Amino acid sequence: MTIELEYVEAGVFVDYAPRNGTGWIKELLERSSQITLCKIFNITQSDIDAGNGFYEDFGEERIHFKIGDCENGLYVIRPPVLSDEYTLSIRPGSELDFSYFKDCYLPDAMDVVFEILKRDITIGNKDGDLSPELLRSAMEKYPGITEYQHYKRLRAAEILGAELELPKDYRSAFDKYVEKRRKGKKMKDLPDIHALDLQKFTFLYKEMKDMLDNPERYDEADWQERIMEIVKLLYPQYIYVTRESKITEMYGKGTRVDFVVINSSGYIDIIEIKDPKVDILATYNGHLVRDRNNYVPSRYLGNTVAQVENYIFGLNKDNKKAIENIRKHFSNSGTSLPDTLSLKIVNPRGLIIMGRSNTEDEEISNSIELLRRQYSHIVDIVTYDDLIGRLHNIMNSLK
Repeated sequence: MTIELEYVEAGVFVDYAPRNGTGWIKELLERSSQITLCKIFNITQSDIDAGNGFYEDFGEERIHFKIGDCENGLYVIRPPVLSDEYTLSIRPGSELDFSYFKDCYLPDAMDVVFEILKRDITIGNKDGDLSPELLRSAMEKYPGITEYQHYKRLRAAEILGAELELPKDYRSAFDKYVEKRRKGKKMKDLPDIHALDLQKFTFLYKEMKDMLDNPERYDEADWQERIMEIVKLLYPQYIYVTRESKITEMYGKGTRVDFVVINSSGYIDIIEIKDPKVDILATYNGHLVRDRNNYVPSRYLGNTVAQVENYIFGLNKDNKKAIENIRKHFSNSGTSLPDTLSLKIVNPRGLIIMGRSNTEDEEISNSIELLRRQYSHIVDIVTYDDLIGRLHNIMNSLK
């Protein structure tokens, strides 16, 4: 028996050479308007007529029939060919061979997928598609005939063993087989992505050190954009970023933040990127200011924290308007958010990037850390030396 699937402009076709010839198929068609071939494809005489029908090839009896059409750039297999309810669509480049339709012991592998998902399915590599790789991974978990036989014996043994002494431990036999099958699956080799990541983070590390050594080369907008590219790699949960967004109306003015960031679940946070040369701790005549033997935050830091507090207050106070403004701003900036992404404002966080913290003075380091903790319920305060340190640590881990 040989079975081949063909994907052409006219649609999807099956070429089938049964072991016992095609006479029995003709007999089935005389008795029924719809028959099932290969224990999978539910077809009619019109499907056979749409193909080459019955023919011989080097003395071998074969049948060529149609199972799907080509519509809007997709191969579409409609009910009742595979399912009485659901349609299977396949994108060019993701064509399935016959093993996807009939695999291992299951008479109809795709029917299991329809039964689980209970919807139409598109095979491909776009958002919302079921990728061929994921489908294959699922099918490789289907029980083979040996596992099925082990399971039948186990179920019977569980019932009979309640009253009779059995000569064998069928539970252990089943578990050993499943474990052996699991270990026999060799994991696919991954490409050397660590080497690529090391190159990327090494470049960013050198780039950032050069930026901090020569900040005068950049205006504020360029500086913020460059730093934000690094931040996106260090905070990969943020998948959408836009700058200068008017998030809400406060005190009669439009409130704009440096960056609005959105994570993969749609939750909104804000980031403010400030000058690396500004002081985190207050100074007077070049000396750090103390209050009761404690270093105090600079006025610039206090103003920035208050600024972020106002942004967060505005987001929470008028979140529906803020979400509307943010979505509109993304659209106007050329990055439309998908309609399926529901934006949410739930206790948004602020991130402030500013100043330097590279010091060997433990008392100063402790004071900066204390300030971070004091404001941690509102914002995370990250210095440029923190970013450099994170890049360096990532490089070391990749090495």
